Amino acid sequence: MPMLFDLLDISANGKYAKVVINDTSLVFPTLLTLTSTKENDINWLLGDSGKTLSINLPPSSLTQEVSNKKTTIQFVANILMHEPLQVSFVLNNLQKTTALIADRLKIVPPENALVMLQPNINPEILDAVTKTITKYKIRHVGITNFTPLLNTPRKALEFILRLRQLLPLDTLLYLFSPVPHTVVPILSYCGVDAFNSGYVWLATKSGLYLTAAGALPLTQLSEKICSCKICADLPISDLQKALLENNAAGLDEHNMLIYQAKVREVRYALKQKDLRSYVEQNLFDTFTATALRLLDSSWTDMLISRTATWLSTPIYHLTPLSYYRPAVQAFQRRVRERFDILPYKKIVVIFPCSARKPYSFSKSHRKFLEVINSLPKDKQAYIQQLILTSPLGVIPRELELVYPAAHYDIPVTGLWSEEEKAIAVQQLTSVLLKARKQKPIVIAHVSDEYLTLCQEAEQKLKTTFVYTAAGSKPTAFQALANLKKTLLAKIADSPPHQYNKDLEFVRALSDYQFGLGIGEKLFPEPVTLKQKPNQNIFLFKGKNRIGVIHHRTGQLMLTVPMGMALAKQKKYYLKLHGEELKGSTIFAVGVFEADPEIRPSDGVVILNEKDELLGVGVASLSGSDMVSMSSGRAAKVKTKVKSLTKAHSG
Repeated sequence: MPMLFDLLDISANGKYAKVVINDTSLVFPTLLTLTSTKENDINWLLGDSGKTLSINLPPSSLTQEVSNKKTTIQFVANILMHEPLQVSFVLNNLQKTTALIADRLKIVPPENALVMLQPNINPEILDAVTKTITKYKIRHVGITNFTPLLNTPRKALEFILRLRQLLPLDTLLYLFSPVPHTVVPILSYCGVDAFNSGYVWLATKSGLYLTAAGALPLTQLSEKICSCKICADLPISDLQKALLENNAAGLDEHNMLIYQAKVREVRYALKQKDLRSYVEQNLFDTFTATALRLLDSSWTDMLISRTATWLSTPIYHLTPLSYYRPAVQAFQRRVRERFDILPYKKIVVIFPCSARKPYSFSKSHRKFLEVINSLPKDKQAYIQQLILTSPLGVIPRELELVYPAAHYDIPVTGLWSEEEKAIAVQQLTSVLLKARKQKPIVIAHVSDEYLTLCQEAEQKLKTTFVYTAAGSKPTAFQALANLKKTLLAKIADSPPHQYNKDLEFVRALSDYQFGLGIGEKLFPEPVTLKQKPNQNIFLFKGKNRIGVIHHRTGQLMLTVPMGMALAKQKKYYLKLHGEELKGSTIFAVGVFEADPEIRPSDGVVILNEKDELLGVGVASLSGSDMVSMSSGRAAKVKTKVKSLTKAHSG
C-alpha cells in the first residue's frame, strides 16, 4: 500500500500532517525513540501516541551495509557528505551511493525508503543530493551529526532550510541527533518533522530534571515543581535518593513526559494555525532567539509563501521579534505593492490606531468617521483615510477588516521603540510616495508619539503636513472641530465628485488580495455592501447578490464569475489534467502548473489544460509546493462550473 500524506495545516515550514504507511497512521511532528528487545534487537520507533512504525539502524556511510531486519521504514543509504570533505570527493562518492540506492529500491518501495544525511551547506553538494532524493521519490530523510550546529545557529538554519527549499514539502525530515526539547518548536518551524528522544537519556544521565523552559540539576531542587504522574507520586527527595543509587527510572520517565509534551504542544499550535506565537513563547535559549531573528531577516520570502494569508486567530505582539512575523511582513509588503491612493484623492487624513479592532468599531474612530460623514457626500470622495499603527505601520481604511489588521494586539504603553518608529515611518512614506504626482494635502490628526512619527515622515518626504490635533487628544471636541473646519476648507473649491464608497472598498480589497488593478476587472460596475453585526458582508449588484466577504478574516470569497475575470488575468490559478472536477479536493499530484503568488488559504481559480475554468476553491499550499509535491491536498473546491462552454478564460 502506498504512503498516504495529508497536510492538515502549515505554518512557515512547520507541518501538521497525517501520514499512513502500511495501514498505520501517524501524526507529525512526532518522536523517534531507540528501543531494544530482550534479544538485544535494536531499532528505531517512529511515533509518540501509541501507534509506531519501525525503522532499522542506519548503515555506515563508508561500508553502506544495511541491516537485514525487516522494518516498516528502511534505510537504503547513508550519503557521505561530512564537512570538510572536498566537493569533488563527495560528488564522486554520491555516484556510487546513487547506484546502490537504485539497486536497493528494487526491494524497498520508495515511500518506505530512508536516506541519512550529514550537515553540509555547500550549494553544489546539497543540490546534487536533493536531486538524487527527488529523482528516486524517497519520502524519508534522516539527519545526523546535527547537535554541534546548535552552537552555530546560522549554519544550522542554512542546512535545514536549504533542504526544505530543495525537497518537496511532502518529504519528511527526521532529526536523529538528540537536541534539547526547548529547540523543538523553532526546529519544527524550520521544517523538522521528527525528533530523537535521546536527549531524555542524556539529561537523565547528567542528573538533569527537565522543565518546560529548560533543565535544572535534580540535586539542587528542594520542592516539587511538577505534577506529572511521576512527580505527583514521589517527593523530590525520593527522586534524588534514587538517582544517587543509580536508579534513575523515575527521573527518566519524568523527563520523557516533558519532552513528549513539548512535541505535542507543537502539534497543537500547528493545529491552531499559530505555531509562530508558540515559538515566540518558547524563547528560552539563545539558539531559538538567534534562529528566529535570522529566519525573519534572511528567509522572509520562504516563510511568507508557506504562511496562510487569511486567518482569524489573534496575533499577540509580545517581543520585538513579533514585528517581523511573516504575516506582518506580508501585510506590509502588500500595502506597499498593491494599494494605491486613487488619482482623485486630494486629501490624505492620518488617524492614530485604537485598541479595539476593527478600528471603525472603536469609540475614537466612530468620532473620526462622524466628522468625515458630516461632510457633503459629493466631496467625501476626495478623502483617503490612513491609520498609523505598530507593528503593521499603515493600514488604509479599506483594509481594516483583513487579517492581520483586525487581529493584532500589542501592549499599549504610549512608548514606541526605535524599531517600531522606523517601521511605521517607512510604511507611511512608502504609501504617500506613490501619490507624489497628485500631491495630496496630508492632514495628520494625531498627537503624542504619532505626531513625532508624522514629523519624521514629513522630513523624509520633504513636504508639509497639516496638524489638526497637536497639543490635545485627537478625540477632544476642539480637535474634532478643527479637523472638520480644515477638511471643509480644503475641499471647498473642489467640484462634486461621484462617490461609491462600497465600490472603492471592494476594489481596494480585491487589489490587496489578487494584485494591483484586479479590483476594476472584478468589479467594473457599482456594488452595494450589506452586513448584520458579526456576520459576513454581502455584495449586491442591484438586487442580485454577487459575492461575500468573510467577516472574521476580511477575505473576499471567490465566485465563478469572479473566477472567470481572474482567470483572464492569469492570477491565482492552478492547472489540472483532465476535463472536469471530481470530488471536493484537488490533490497536488494532479497540479502541473500554479501561480507562484498563491499562499495557503488564498482563493484560487481552477483551470484545465485548455485554460477553461473548472471551478474556484481555496489553496491548502503555496503555488510552488502544489507543483513540486506528489501527494497531499493542494486545494479545496468551493464551487464547480457547470458548463465549460460558458467558462473559457481566454
